[in-house]
Amino acid sequence: MLSLATQSFQRGELQEAKHACEAILSHQPCHGPSKHLLGLVYLQAGSTETAVKMLQEAVDQQPRCAAWHANLAVAFKKGAEQLMDTSEQGISDAMIKAQALFAASLQHVNKAVRLQPDLADAHFNRAMLLKIKGDWKPALQSLRKVVRLRPSYFEAWNELGHLQMMMGETAAARDSYLQASSSPEHGSEAYSNFLLALNYDIHDTKEVSTAHRGWEEHYLSSISCFDHWENQRKTERRLKIGYVSPDFHFHSVAFFAGPLIRGHHRELFDVCCYSDSRKNDDMQRQLRASADVWRDTAAMSDADLAKCIRADAIDILIDLSGHTSKNRLRMFAMHPAPVQVSHIGYPNSTGLSAIAWRVTDLVADPDSGSKSYPVVDQDGADSWHGEKLIRLSSGFLRYAPPAVAMRVFDEPAIEQDKRKGIIFGSFNLLAKITDETVEMWANVLKSVPDSALIIKNVAMVDASTRKHLISRFKKFGIGKNRLELISWQLSLEDHFRLYRSVDVALDTYPYNGTTTSCEALFMGVPVVTRIGDVHASRVGASLLTGVGLEDLIAGDGVEYVRICDELVADVEKLHDRKLKAHQGCCEVLCDAEPLLGELEQAYQAIWKQWCEDTE
Repeated sequence: MLSLATQSFQRGELQEAKHACEAILSHQPCHGPSKHLLGLVYLQAGSTETAVKMLQEAVDQQPRCAAWHANLAVAFKKGAEQLMDTSEQGISDAMIKAQALFAASLQHVNKAVRLQPDLADAHFNRAMLLKIKGDWKPALQSLRKVVRLRPSYFEAWNELGHLQMMMGETAAARDSYLQASSSPEHGSEAYSNFLLALNYDIHDTKEVSTAHRGWEEHYLSSISCFDHWENQRKTERRLKIGYVSPDFHFHSVAFFAGPLIRGHHRELFDVCCYSDSRKNDDMQRQLRASADVWRDTAAMSDADLAKCIRADAIDILIDLSGHTSKNRLRMFAMHPAPVQVSHIGYPNSTGLSAIAWRVTDLVADPDSGSKSYPVVDQDGADSWHGEKLIRLSSGFLRYAPPAVAMRVFDEPAIEQDKRKGIIFGSFNLLAKITDETVEMWANVLKSVPDSALIIKNVAMVDASTRKHLISRFKKFGIGKNRLELISWQLSLEDHFRLYRSVDVALDTYPYNGTTTSCEALFMGVPVVTRIGDVHASRVGASLLTGVGLEDLIAGDGVEYVRICDELVADVEKLHDRKLKAHQGCCEVLCDAEPLLGELEQAYQAIWKQWCEDTE
């Protein structure tokens, strides 16, 4: 009977497997193997609490079975993840309960690897739990053990790349992603991660461009593409536009996509959102209320989503992800909408021929005629893009800060006599803090006596990562007494409040900050940036140009240090730039109307072009 139940489970016949297990247990209530299998059935069916109960009872009966401990750990972890998906920002009862479930999961997975040291799946789950806990060095060791035990464990290679990226080891991460890209099923996803990692320290733009264009050739050649559309080829009509993103929740992308979704002129455009997010927080509820049509698409396959978009008769489909996590570029490759555009979420070309356009501006992606900023190629940014570039004169981004940011901004000023010296700050990802950036920041600190630098990012939760970052600064003559490393804040209020302690925000190079720079400017913190050759290293210049702080844009590391030195040496100048940062952010970056006017004209123009080209 148990054999039949197991076969039914393996075929995906969950009801048959459930009935068979229950039949056994009705005669043998303490039959451990049946309880274990029944627990797996409930887990597969999504009944996580019941699965935990059944698996726990099985483990209690056979506590020396490594596989059962490993499966119980999976059930606890799944329950925790479900709670995290439904929790709001900040500390909540759901998050506290989730942490307890994660701890229980780690306890059982540790037991599993002690009982059976060669259990690769258990080592993998242990690594994921240690990563969540913030013990990244042992998590890294567990992942390396997984790929030693099973070199073809592509998911482990991919996760190894993720962890290495978070720890700032971008070169190692790229190697791991390339290993994962050999996966028959998920190779394109891993190669997307590889392409994203290339943006963090671009040295050869043509090589990076070639890599992006090769993604489609290597992984998407067998995808069937639509080659005709039933959309009305009329230019004087209301257009249907669709935004596709996995980040329609409390996420950086939503702070920039929100002003567009809310602000589009409805007499001209019908706005549909395709949300791959499983979260249901306040941000998502706001976006849902702003859209004309909202589709929850996380459970849809690429093919089903493409059919849904065609059924909605979308005229212009906008990708907000590029090669970032959980992207839908494989679906875009099917070409479900006649006109497809890339905007906001990715600092480079997608390399996808089905996406014909990319929204940017003249500062972030200059053309061959631009003279105000250095251009690496005489043909401008067009030379390394597969898409045609839509360059908006008013900048390519608009920012909608959370309401809590203004509340914190309006709080009484920090008493200056409680602080000593100038405080610089950066809240960017550790992967953006390259060796070139560390050297540049160290020179800033050496140039400004008694100054200190606050570095805040999630990687600082890990002790080994903090120690390594301190050693990197030490190489350039900066001791740990000049650094304050912060991992996270208990609340969003505390996050924004930390900006009140910063005099000047230091941008990263060659991958500039975006959300962090907008946050700093809104909080009245001037940002010093260094401009480079490609979009990723020009976003800071684009934002500062928009708010009228072009004098804080440096052309190289020496000028970067000089700007910081002169800015903090002049009290009146620093005060003026702080006022200008907040005012410019509110008046320009938070005002979507000028950008929307240009963007909507561009959408109408590219729609007209498509209509004319397909007549």
